[in-house]
Amino acid sequence: MFIPLFDLVVFLWVPREIRLARLRERERERYGDEAIALGGPLYDETNSFLAWAAAYDDGGLEIRSRQLHEEWLRRIPCPVLRLMGAEPTGAQLAEITKALSS
Repeated sequence: MFIPLFDLVVFLWVPREIRLARLRERERERYGDEAIALGGPLYDETNSFLAWAAAYDDGGLEIRSRQLHEEWLRRIPCPVLRLMGAEPTGAQLAEITKALSS
């Protein structure tokens, strides 16, 4: 198996509640409230997408999940920086810069 070489991998994890709120807001901005509301043309599609996104933390290796990503992270031959997506972007960038310079 070919594993690309990286200087650093940044694993950004966002708590489920925050991740889902951000995704709901993005869906509203993209498609509008009426399209994703009950009875709207994208209601089922939006809810299926949000259910899939909610399963990330608890899903197994058979889906795109935290477990699958953790397995990949265990095998890569480079440092891994773990960040919380709820932190301010500037603080995250500072951590990445610090990790790359060390």
